Amino acid sequence: MGYYINPKTGTKEQWLAENAKPISHSEAKNFDFTKSHLPVCLVDNIAFTAAGIAYVPAERDEFLRHDGRDTKWFTVEKDKLKEWYSK
Repeated sequence: MGYYINPKTGTKEQWLAENAKPISHSEAKNFDFTKSHLPVCLVDNIAFTAAGIAYVPAERDEFLRHDGRDTKWFTVEKDKLKEWYSK
């Protein structure tokens, strides 16, 4: 896994609240990657959270694998992700 949101100020959760739209697990699973948005998965690792950018279906599928960690899904405009991911 490769691209993560790491804001210089504030938390990942604050950044997502200001820049993302929550989506369901099902919406993430069926996400259309041809759109101007990408799915982002917020993973609770207990000691810290990670906001992974699912930039291709295979990356999204890795985040969808249930391994016991809590996850929340969002959709974010690609332009807003340029600081951490640009393709």
